[in-house]
Amino acid sequence: MRTEVLVYTVVISAFILSLLFYPVFEVNSSIYSQELGLFGFNIRFYDYSSTVFLPLPIAGVIYALLSAIVPLKWRKTRYSLYLSTILILLSISMFISSYIYDEKYLFYYDYSVLPTYNGAFLIYFPKVFSFNLPFFILIASAVISSLNSVTRARWIPISKMSLLEKVLHDLRYNEIERGIVKLFTELNVPYSIEEGVISAQHLKILKENRKIKEAFFPRRFNTSVIFIQGNKAYKMDNGELKEISLLEAIKIILEKVEINENKIEKEEYL
Repeated sequence: MRTEVLVYTVVISAFILSLLFYPVFEVNSSIYSQELGLFGFNIRFYDYSSTVFLPLPIAGVIYALLSAIVPLKWRKTRYSLYLSTILILLSISMFISSYIYDEKYLFYYDYSVLPTYNGAFLIYFPKVFSFNLPFFILIASAVISSLNSVTRARWIPISKMSLLEKVLHDLRYNEIERGIVKLFTELNVPYSIEEGVISAQHLKILKENRKIKEAFFPRRFNTSVIFIQGNKAYKMDNGELKEISLLEAIKIILEKVEINENKIEKEEYL
């Protein structure tokens, strides 16, 4: 589990808890107040109080919870991070819509509306509007979720890299031999290195400085040939080079050396 995702989950949890103690925003005066809570607006006038039920903040909380749950449950692809960001933005939009509702239906020009059981009063008085702690935590969570989406949850430098992440990092920066050797060494796979070729059981890996035509050298049946160049890899398939991703290339390597992919740490949010 990525540390960045755990941080985001903690922030969302803090947002939910803060809603139990603080309103998202409020309008205050000495004798009158409007507060947006979990279930709508709590309105107070002297000792009289009433609640205007509103589904928008409930929807906002549900979207926020889903935005934290999605990247926890769906870790194989970065699209869960994108969905999480969309959900938290939807959550913010619910609270902004609540503010619009407040301005449209609970204020009339400069008068504040005081709902009663059989109607409403219009009250005029000086008032102060302010956002509270839950709103700022919600904004912070949107920033963190956006960072997770952009960096694939890799913006905290102290996070430990998995073996696959280390190997992919080396391959992407053209350190092909170091990356493959690191993979084979960690998994105790026997291998040999010739000039430009890393060989293992049923597998030959060509480095970038080899010519592509050298992939056509005589080889045994069931021996796969993989050519790695930059951010791409190629697999020999019936005498033709087939382009594959670096992650697919690593999966093929693990299959050929008969290593179960579940035995190593998987890279999350690719």
